[in-house]
Amino acid sequence: MHDFMSQNFQGTVKQEASSFLSTAIGYIGKEIMELSVNAAITRLGKGKDVKVTLEDVQTAINSDEDLKKLMDDSAN
Repeated sequence: MHDFMSQNFQGTVKQEASSFLSTAIGYIGKEIMELSVNAAITRLGKGKDVKVTLEDVQTAINSDEDLKKLMDDSAN
């Protein structure tokens, strides 16, 4: 992460910045997966084998105000 940031952004990139960014990305990914699994369970019903689909991920993102705003802002 530190090498990527150093190569793609001007200025000095401290090691702490890459650690913070990695942690933040991990948290966002975990949140999306948790909400996606919940969407799949809602769609399929409890007790069934859950397979998360793209639609479940989209439902998860669109149902969470903060994630939706983050994704909308990153698309622009």
